[in-house]
Amino acid sequence: MYIGRAHLTAHQNLRKRCREYFTKYFQDYSERPHIHTMLNTWSKYLYLYCIELTDNDDIDDIEEKLINNIIPPFNHDIPSPTIRKVRTATSAF
Repeated sequence: MYIGRAHLTAHQNLRKRCREYFTKYFQDYSERPHIHTMLNTWSKYLYLYCIELTDNDDIDDIEEKLINNIIPPFNHDIPSPTIRKVRTATSAF
């Protein structure tokens, strides 16, 4: 449904990032409406799967590849311009 990442920094980690999603975006529609919709519609059926990585470049690269290959419905930012154009063109149907 959604692919996201949490960089490994002194102020950010997966636990903090998940807490942000499940508290802030669950209640607030204005900032990330697609995440709010996903959480409020599917929360009973959502599972969290993670890959523990220590290199932020690897984290970004893997996230981009996963999004481009899976094209999850709640990811609005598609990294590949070609896939983004196709998704935009087919979303009218």
